[in-house]
Amino acid sequence: MALVAAALAARSLPLLVAGGLLAGAGQGLSFSAGLGALVAAASQDERAEVSSAFFVVAYIALSLPVVGIGVAAELASLRVGGLAFAAMVAVLAAAVLPLLRRVPAPPARR
Repeated sequence: MALVAAALAARSLPLLVAGGLLAGAGQGLSFSAGLGALVAAASQDERAEVSSAFFVVAYIALSLPVVGIGVAAELASLRVGGLAFAAMVAVLAAAVLPLLRRVPAPPARR
């Protein structure tokens, strides 16, 4: 996200592309790890329900920021909306980081 914010601030297309690729890869890894952890923790009878709920929540969580950036772009500019979103992501990541250290590793599958 830092690369995307730097690209918006500098108005640099190469930085924006690099930031988008890096952010997309990170989101894909996070999505995969989150779904994998939930499926591993669920019983075989509950895996379909758990997976469906995960996808519904994930897609809503992915959609809301996009709508928010669109509203910010209409009210100010796309650059301002993108920078505000990057700042919010940074604050949220800093707030959640201490919590991640407390989460135990998921049990190994047999």
